[in-house]
Amino acid sequence: AHRDRAMDAGDAGLRVSMGAYHDALAQGSYLLDCEGAYDLAVSLCVAVRGGRVVGVTARAEPPQPEVERCLRRVVAALELEAGDGFDVTEVTFAGR
Repeated sequence: AHRDRAMDAGDAGLRVSMGAYHDALAQGSYLLDCEGAYDLAVSLCVAVRGGRVVGVTARAEPPQPEVERCLRRVVAALELEAGDGFDVTEVTFAGR
């Protein structure tokens, strides 16, 4: 949904890139902040504007609402390098 909104807003001059923050998010050390997340298959879709996380979708397999909430909170608090425009990055982790 974040990507669709960003693309729709592109007509208003919003620059959109896909994946500029992938490397920072793919390192995954923040998974350890959420009990059980490291053991699950997890996918994240993260929207970033100007280096600030403005939206997070987290899905675990099997679904774990508590872990998903924790991941949204932890990822939203990440400090990322400031950039221009709006970026949507997707990362997945296979779990153990």
